[in-house]
Amino acid sequence: MTIGNLSAAIGVALIFLFAQFTAPDRSLKETHLSCSQSSAVVSFADMSACTKDPRYRPGCGCAPVKNPWSTAYHLGLIPLLAGLLGYISLSGSLTTRLVFLNGAVAFAFAVGFVLAFIENDSAAIALPFLPYFIAGNCAIVTAWFFLFRTGHRIVKQHANAI
Repeated sequence: MTIGNLSAAIGVALIFLFAQFTAPDRSLKETHLSCSQSSAVVSFADMSACTKDPRYRPGCGCAPVKNPWSTAYHLGLIPLLAGLLGYISLSGSLTTRLVFLNGAVAFAFAVGFVLAFIENDSAAIALPFLPYFIAGNCAIVTAWFFLFRTGHRIVKQHANAI
């Protein structure tokens, strides 16, 4: 059972990590120019067009537009997928299943951080917050796991009642 759970946890971690790297960008290519002197916000196709605009002056800033799909993907779809795969593939007591599932998520986050640090050393800025990111994602994945567990029990009870 432990070997099977370890294999399943590695599979969940790999899929979690793969999903993180195939995620949509956190910001769109489009940028907004906003100035403290006026309330007007102007949109541009990219950052260089924004900084080259004649309205760009001291007191103004160009910022990328946040991609709403990125947050939904990272905090919704990936944890849902990890919770579902963990519920389906892990076996044993509830505690054992949750330990392997949350261990897989934590491992995937740690590997993702190391790979991000290798790619760009400014990722070290996120190191103090890494335990909070891991805990938050583990909580979301665990919530999905319990939702699937509860749903499965309800379906099973209704199937037995018929």
